[in-house]
Amino acid sequence: MKKFLIGLAIVSSTQAFAASGLDGTYYHPPADTTGWWDGFSATSSYLASNPASSGTFTATAINYSGNDTTSIVTFLGSDGASFSGTSGNMADGVIVLKGWIDIAAGNTTLSVNHDDGFRMILDGTNVAQAGCCGATGVSVDFATAGWHSIELDYNNAMYGNYTGGATLELSENGQTVAASSLSTISPVPESQNAALMLAGLGLIGVAARRRSKK
Repeated sequence: MKKFLIGLAIVSSTQAFAASGLDGTYYHPPADTTGWWDGFSATSSYLASNPASSGTFTATAINYSGNDTTSIVTFLGSDGASFSGTSGNMADGVIVLKGWIDIAAGNTTLSVNHDDGFRMILDGTNVAQAGCCGATGVSVDFATAGWHSIELDYNNAMYGNYTGGATLELSENGQTVAASSLSTISPVPESQNAALMLAGLGLIGVAARRRSKK
């Protein structure tokens, strides 16, 4: 298990956010483009090519399971009702989840139960990645409590004659992450935080004007 130190909290964890869950995107590339035992590198390359998506959804309960023949709508469970687009099965399917996660200060273990591959990016840092399969955990020390950006990418590569399983679950300290700890959009800072931000911008403007007069 890797251990990371992340010291930047985006905003205070006491403020309310505008939405629950993460923004989900589903891709259904041609067969064998996602790779299986390649450490997720083939899927990373596929996503870097900016492919056209097949559908979108909101991920509020990231505890998904099925197999190669399961449709994306069924795979998503209760989140399937939010799916919009062209539904396909999970064989060579790719899912990207993006948004914000509310984390308490101190050491936190984030785990991904995955079949097949995944990668997890926190505040722009790739903290965990695997090709297949099982539970992969990462220990993260958060210097302060608050909202942190998260991206969870997943692929299910077809196995044999559509006989493989498909699983994606995100947990925090052994518990499935609740929708109340996830946000689809950047949370708005509290009024006092916003005031400090504006004051800082004002000081920057004053300094810039002083330099321009020299």
